[in-house]
Amino acid sequence: MERQEREVGDLINVMGTKQLGIILRVHERAGNSKFYLVYDNTTNKEKWIPENAAFDPEQYDPDVELVHST
Repeated sequence: MERQEREVGDLINVMGTKQLGIILRVHERAGNSKFYLVYDNTTNKEKWIPENAAFDPEQYDPDVELVHST
């Protein structure tokens, strides 16, 4: 069973922790490698992470507000 493609705006767990982040940008490298620019809601920083380090959130409160200020 193949996982659904992740897109900009998707909520993910950052590096398998309970830190929630939101995908801001998707970058595909040659081959099957994808990288996501993620806004980490815990550290309030943006960082690039590889696809294998992005996990679906187990459970989260849908009322949690993710704020990205520039």
